[in-house]
Amino acid sequence: MSAKEENLRRAFVFGNAAVDEVFQVRDLPVAGESVLGTTASMGLGGKGANQAIALARTGMPTTLLSAVGSDWYGREITKALSCEPLETELFERKDIPSDRSIVFAQEHGDNVIVTTNACARSISANECMSLLEHCRAGDAVLLQGNLRTDVTATVCQEARRRDAFLVLNPSPFDTAFHDLLNLTDALFVNESEAFSLTGLSRQEALAALLRAGPRQIVLTLGSEGSLLACKSEVIHVPAIKAEIVDVTGAGDCFEGVAVGSSLRRGNRIDEAAIIHATKAAGQTIGALGASQAFPNKKVIESLVQNSDAV
Repeated sequence: MSAKEENLRRAFVFGNAAVDEVFQVRDLPVAGESVLGTTASMGLGGKGANQAIALARTGMPTTLLSAVGSDWYGREITKALSCEPLETELFERKDIPSDRSIVFAQEHGDNVIVTTNACARSISANECMSLLEHCRAGDAVLLQGNLRTDVTATVCQEARRRDAFLVLNPSPFDTAFHDLLNLTDALFVNESEAFSLTGLSRQEALAALLRAGPRQIVLTLGSEGSLLACKSEVIHVPAIKAEIVDVTGAGDCFEGVAVGSSLRRGNRIDEAAIIHATKAAGQTIGALGASQAFPNKKVIESLVQNSDAV
C-alpha cells in the first residue's frame, strides 16, 4: 500500500455475498399461483457484496468481510469478487452451503427476492473484530441485516468506539435494529423499513427516526426519488427518468455510491452524493441483475469526480 493510499479513508463492509438467480416474469405470483418465467441472469449478488462493489467503484479503498461455502456457488462468488477493485476477507465454510438469492423480476416493474443467509449468519464477532482492528477514526463501516443481530450490534459498538462513520441499512429487517439507531451516523431505509422501525410514513417517519439517534437518514422513495434528512433540514432529490428492466441491487448501488462520493470529498452524506447515487442507480435499473448491472468503475469514478454531475 502506497503512502497516499495509507492516508485515504477506508470503507469496511460486513455482510453477505451470494449468487443471484433472476427469473423474469410478466406478473409477480400470488399465494398458490404458478407463473411462467424466463431465466434472465445469474451472477454475483448479496447486499454486502453489492454495496462493497459500488463503494469500491467510486475509488474508495474498500474491504468486504463475508463467508462462502466450499461449493460451486462459493467458487463463483470468490472468482467474481476477485475481478472487483476491492479487498476481501472471505471465510470458507465446509459444512454450510453458499448463500443464494432467487429474484422474481416483473417486466418493467417491481421484484420479489427470496434469499438464504446461513453463511452470513455463521460469521462471528471475533472474525469481524480481526478486521476492525484496521479501522481508524473517520473510516466508514457499513452493515446490513444479514449477519446475526448480536454480531451486528458488536460491530456497531466497536465502530462507534473507534469513531468510525457507521452506516446501517436494516435489510432484511429485524426489530433488534431499534436498539442500534443511537449508534448510527447514516441510516439508509426504504419506506417499508422506515414504517417497520416507526409505524409512520415519510416526514413523520423521518422525524421519529431522527429522535431515535441517527445523525442522517436517507429514505428512498422509488420512482419519487429520495429524502436526505438531518435535524436541521430535509432535502428531496428526484429520481431520474430511466427505463426499468430490473430493480435488483439498485438500492445497494445507490447506497454504495452515496457513501463513496461523500467520503471521497471528506463530507458526511450530502446532496451532491445523493445526486451521484441517483444517477448510478438510474443506470442500474436499465439492465438485468445486481452488481453486473452497476455502471463500471470508470463510469462511477468519473461521475463522483465530475463537478458537473451536480
